[in-house]
Amino acid sequence: MTPLLPESSKNPLGWRFKPLAAEARKTISENLEDGATATRRFFVLLTLSTTIAAFGLLNNSAAVIIGAMIIAPLMGPILGLSLGMVAGEHSLERKALIAEIAGVALAVLIGFLIGHLPFTLGVSQEMLARTSPTAYDLGIAFASGLAGAYASVNPKLNGALAGVAISVALVPPLATSGLLLAMGSGRESLGAFLLFLANFFSIQIAAALVFATFGLSASRCVETPSPRQLFARFAPGVGALILMAWFMTGTLIELSSQRHIEALIREVLSRQIARGTGGRLEQLLKWDLVKGQYNVVASALTPTVFGSDQVSQIEGDLSSALHRPVRLVLRSIVSQDIDRSGRVYISSEEKKQSDQAKEEVGFLEQVRTVVSKHLHSIHGAHLTDVQRTEANGSPSVIAVVQSPSQIEPTTVAEIQKDLAGALGQQLRLVVRNVRTQDADATGYLYQSPSEPAPEQQMVALQQRLESVLKVRIGLKPARFVKSVESHLEFGRLLVNVEVEATVPVRPDEVAKIQSDLRRYVNPTTSVTVHTTLESTASSAGWNP
Repeated sequence: MTPLLPESSKNPLGWRFKPLAAEARKTISENLEDGATATRRFFVLLTLSTTIAAFGLLNNSAAVIIGAMIIAPLMGPILGLSLGMVAGEHSLERKALIAEIAGVALAVLIGFLIGHLPFTLGVSQEMLARTSPTAYDLGIAFASGLAGAYASVNPKLNGALAGVAISVALVPPLATSGLLLAMGSGRESLGAFLLFLANFFSIQIAAALVFATFGLSASRCVETPSPRQLFARFAPGVGALILMAWFMTGTLIELSSQRHIEALIREVLSRQIARGTGGRLEQLLKWDLVKGQYNVVASALTPTVFGSDQVSQIEGDLSSALHRPVRLVLRSIVSQDIDRSGRVYISSEEKKQSDQAKEEVGFLEQVRTVVSKHLHSIHGAHLTDVQRTEANGSPSVIAVVQSPSQIEPTTVAEIQKDLAGALGQQLRLVVRNVRTQDADATGYLYQSPSEPAPEQQMVALQQRLESVLKVRIGLKPARFVKSVESHLEFGRLLVNVEVEATVPVRPDEVAKIQSDLRRYVNPTTSVTVHTTLESTASSAGWNP
């Protein structure tokens, strides 16, 4: 075995450690130099990884992007550059820097070309996530650089390099930069490229610390560099890293503030929407600050549409919470939450309307029950409709009944009395009687044996009318009743009389005849007399 350096040996930073054997340092150094060289393998892997990353970014697929990170070779030149700077070997620095610059240019170019393909899906969330780097990204890159460099100097940890490649994410920011540049989003493209630079400098400095700690410079140069020499070599990188850290810390503070404001808006909206309608915030669609005023657009799932007064009240609550004027646009998406008992939430107005509807249903059901009970004693009668109205400020009920016989006022009075007892209030009942007659093949239904058939009733009525009219009209001389026609129409008895006379039958006479018919024949009788002036005279007088 190759002997190790003495235990008391120190690295360029002055830290004591158990140094690697010379042969191991040489092997590791050669592997790092090989990974830092721009070979055909390097460009093939970079082309494939950038292509995969670009399509994964367009498709918003994190799994595809992770696959692209695993085969990306861009970390090799960064580690080679760190080793060259630690050892002061300018040729290795130049070789690694050329490979990294060429790789960066190729990755951005591939992203730019893919961004010009037709049918792209636009900017995805995975792309946007890489346009606003923060100080957190610096910490991730620095830790990844330490892990990658440590795995490089320890052969037993080579399996961890894939995880390091995934965590450091060098190719996706470059692919994002090219894609956004093709889409005309220059500012966002610059933000993605800044993320790559932050990763680049963080990995470079972290790897330099590891290589210096393990004394890899001894395998590349005769004289071990002093801490001052190392600081001079890495001062530009450290300065760039500090500058980016300052910028990214500001971005982090701004992002944290925006998230706090967004969380506050969501909290106020969720609370007020639930309190106002029992709904919930569906989505905060947009919010921004323009000329000292917050413009907020949100959608809510609510059982009823929001009114302008409700939106105005929520605007006031948001203004109080944000300490600035707010203009709120609230999109109501009407929905209902139902459980086994019915609707989970209803507003006070809806509850009032629901209670009124239930009271109305219960009231009419009681009326139906009482009226139907009385109709059972009338053959063929049944209730078809019930309506609640008001007449002269007093409650009234109209019951529509179909019946083959007339509903007498005495029956209506009995029903009205029972309704007052059942409902606990006085009201006026009006029964609208629709006369009906049902028949089957055997004869008329709901007719008692002693009751004559409708045809017989009408014949008897006709005969009675003719006898009465002939007597009443024929009392005066020169009058002759030629015909009497009668029929029922809408519950009224219409009588048309045709008379021959020397003088017309006067209206007052018709009125007197009609009054007598209503009194002795039918209370709904309406009489019309048609007089034909025709007469014959002789020496004895007028002959009909």
